[in-house]
Amino acid sequence: MGFEAGRRLLLEGFDDLMPRLAAPGRRVLVMADIPHWASDPVPCVVANDGSLLRAPCTRTVNRLAPPDYDSWQRDVNDVFRSMRGRYGDATIAIPADALCGPQSCQSIVEGEFFYYDLDHVRRNLSPAATRALAERLGLADLLRGGEPRVAGPRADK
Repeated sequence: MGFEAGRRLLLEGFDDLMPRLAAPGRRVLVMADIPHWASDPVPCVVANDGSLLRAPCTRTVNRLAPPDYDSWQRDVNDVFRSMRGRYGDATIAIPADALCGPQSCQSIVEGEFFYYDLDHVRRNLSPAATRALAERLGLADLLRGGEPRVAGPRADK
């Protein structure tokens, strides 16, 4: 199946789903995936943190490079962007818009690597890191019905 067929199926699925979710006073938040790594970065994070005696890893894991996530997420995120404004009280949020700039995507907040594996956020972040990530993603605004954030200056740590 090519991209156009996949795009059509994704849009048809949302065209079917969104009216079913609609109700007076109800807002719907659709959140796309966080940027994905091409392979699991955690072994390198562990190897490089110094707490275990392991061979060093030469892979960069403090930032996710665009080729890692763009190659398979860019098209899907573009479909989600095209859905903005299409479903009334629905907000479409794309974490890459808040986490990524032209050169890289953020993978560390408050000094903590926030990925659990190649495509999931850790559940055991410190409260400070959890707040920082939620703020970066604009979750409070999104849950109040605000607009999604776009990439801007980041305080990568």
